[in-house]
Amino acid sequence: MSTSSPHRHEAPFRACIGEAAQRGKLLMERMIQGARQSLPQRIALANDARERELQQESLRLLLQFEGRLRENYPQALLAEFAQAIAGNADKEAAGGLSFDALELMGDDQIQESVEVARAQQATLLAVEGELGELNALICAAQGLKSVQAERNPLRPDIYVRGLRSVLADTGVPVPVRMRWLSHLGEALGPALARDYVHLSDLLRAQGVV
Repeated sequence: MSTSSPHRHEAPFRACIGEAAQRGKLLMERMIQGARQSLPQRIALANDARERELQQESLRLLLQFEGRLRENYPQALLAEFAQAIAGNADKEAAGGLSFDALELMGDDQIQESVEVARAQQATLLAVEGELGELNALICAAQGLKSVQAERNPLRPDIYVRGLRSVLADTGVPVPVRMRWLSHLGEALGPALARDYVHLSDLLRAQGVV
């Protein structure tokens, strides 16, 4: 693959990655705001007593952990961005879930993986327009002559991977994490779309076209 001046926009590229990670705190705050609205609605609509109890517990623990989630999400994002730049996230995503892997997973783990996939799809749909522009600018900043979406370390699936990681670090039970993923994942897309616009403006302001 041929590239143009690979170091020409290295500084804007690094600045963009750093800004994206730093904005993780605000991004998590917006996700939590969304979840704090949707969780009570889900509780009110729950017909099953066990599900209502799990949703109530999820809301209680979310309020307990919200400060920690806001503080830790930027670092989780930075770690995921670094892996994506190194190509590790692409390799893992390409592998998917094999039948052998599924056999080794419990029901809760399988359901959590399903929630991750749903969050990734919902987020992608919500940012589709903004992502196209960011892909072009990120690729230009890396010196690529053509747009290669997989070379964008700020893809929606990377943000969801960071979300899954920071939720797992809380140590809350898997059923609670699944419901957090569901509610926070619903709120991620609209919030991330705003971030993508900001990051695209940042790159253009630094001379990337």
